[in-house]
Amino acid sequence: MMQSPIFNAITAVFITAIGALNITQGEYWFAVGCFALAGSSALFAWKRQRGGILPGRLNGVMNALTILGLGLIVLDLLGALP
Repeated sequence: MMQSPIFNAITAVFITAIGALNITQGEYWFAVGCFALAGSSALFAWKRQRGGILPGRLNGVMNALTILGLGLIVLDLLGALP
């Protein structure tokens, strides 16, 4: 079953909301990771809508945001970040 781009856009909105809630709790690194994942999810939704092609270097940006977001979240959960 194909996943629709609107699902990825909704996921980006929810991840942004989780990041905003973490800012109010003082978990800034976790919030930055959430915002990076939200940006990656939004780019992925745009990629799916365009038929799998992103202009320029945006595919690399999407991959970098995914790695950065997941890395920050995991490091924050492990207590490795201040």
